[in-house]
Amino acid sequence: MFAYEVTESITRSRTQEAALRVSVSAMSSLDFDETIMVVMDGLTSITGVDTAALFLVEDDQWVGKAGHGEISTGLVQKLRFPYEAIAPARESVERKEVITIDDAGSDGGLDAEYARKLKVRSAMVVPLVSGSRAIGAVVLYPTGEKRLFDEDQIKFATIIGSHAALAIENSIIYQNELAIRKSLEAIELVSEAGLVSLDLEEVLFELVNRTQDVMQMDAAMFLLYDARENCLVGRAATGASDKVPISQIKLAPGEGIAGRAFQEGAPMKIDDIRGHESEMCAEMCPLADCHTGDCPFSEQHGIVSVLAVPLRVTGRLIGVLQIGSRRQAAFSAREWGLIQVLADRASLAVQNSMLHEETARELARVKLLRELADACAGSQHKDAIAERALQAVYERMDCSIASIYWLDPERDELVNLAFRGHPPGVAENLRIIGLDRSELLLIRAVNERRIITHEDFNVDNASEQEAGILRQMDIGYSRCARVPIVYQNEPVGAMAVVFRDSRAFTSGELETLKSISHLLAVAFKNSSVDRESPLLES
Repeated sequence: MFAYEVTESITRSRTQEAALRVSVSAMSSLDFDETIMVVMDGLTSITGVDTAALFLVEDDQWVGKAGHGEISTGLVQKLRFPYEAIAPARESVERKEVITIDDAGSDGGLDAEYARKLKVRSAMVVPLVSGSRAIGAVVLYPTGEKRLFDEDQIKFATIIGSHAALAIENSIIYQNELAIRKSLEAIELVSEAGLVSLDLEEVLFELVNRTQDVMQMDAAMFLLYDARENCLVGRAATGASDKVPISQIKLAPGEGIAGRAFQEGAPMKIDDIRGHESEMCAEMCPLADCHTGDCPFSEQHGIVSVLAVPLRVTGRLIGVLQIGSRRQAAFSAREWGLIQVLADRASLAVQNSMLHEETARELARVKLLRELADACAGSQHKDAIAERALQAVYERMDCSIASIYWLDPERDELVNLAFRGHPPGVAENLRIIGLDRSELLLIRAVNERRIITHEDFNVDNASEQEAGILRQMDIGYSRCARVPIVYQNEPVGAMAVVFRDSRAFTSGELETLKSISHLLAVAFKNSSVDRESPLLES
């Protein structure tokens, strides 16, 4: 009996010392994960169990935070139960007492599926209560057996639980303060991106990279709204999303998660796309040929959850910021709040760059038209006017190929007065074009008195003559325009311009082409033909 009492006294003393060490260790750290680990290790050691799960109360739910032993933290973090669903935990925190469950199968009050899946047969529930506020609870249990807990284990578990609740609350407060500080740093970092440059492409590149870094996400993308095409256009991407050519990414408002966020003017998220690859890829990916494996926000590229936030400036939507993570449900309330602030700052930076870009385009347009006006006023001969005008157009508009024609009313022919960039031999073949060649787009533009661009016809269905010319000049799918030169509704010439890219013309570019046409029309009408020009020799 004496030996038993001595042994029991020693055990109690060691348990008390262990409880004290756990309490001291928990209170000495402000790191949330480290605090939880100390609490879990201490409680399982004192109670002699091999498995435990820690839950915190968030928004009237038991939210799994950490596991120990045979139940992993990853599995526990997937668990969420309504507050009323786990009766022992609710009773424990409301009574501020440790609750023991001798037989989870009959009188435990635990969620039946949870108990079966985790092999809970008997358990101890330790409340985490700070003051009068319920922080959470720890469920401790031995796997594969039933057992009873003695008074000392309950007593010391209660002590550790009360100290742990305070330590966890302190770590949460510290974590929140740290998150606020990091958020402010993130906001400052993204705001500074707008000061890097006034060039829109450079600003977008900086913004997308800084956003991915500060949000600690695996993919990020900026899509800006193109009013002329009525679609969102990919402009910058990083992480998993940079595997897709940014020029291919276009989607209409309402299409995909980014399109819906833009259409409704509100953030949209998907917590987990796994198990719905074909369906969700079509929903989330801006690419029409998503099935090719190029979807930037898909499980194939490791992306599991996605958040799309509209970009807004003075109430006007200008685009969408979309981010993705390889983690399930990666976007907490903090991420939601932070990304919206970052989106607001990014919107301002984008707006400033767009205004700068628009101003630069307008200044370039004014300079081009001034040079054209000087060219038109500098000579009385059409070929000289055309030569000087084309030089300005070719250089200022950065064309790859350009030419200006005068319409000879006596012969009903377009006569090439000036050209730039044509391959050898091609310019000679296009020196004179009869108006009867209606299969050519340049003649159609003159006859119909309207600008015809590469968007107005299908290259694959072009006439044999047109296709032959396009092949000769190697401009099959390039951005190009055929512009009639019309004076008082009568055609007096034409202009053809080709660029190196394949995007659509902006409304501003089309207006510039119309202004050029008007200046040339007036100049041609008020000038004469230099009959000594070799271009006009029969």
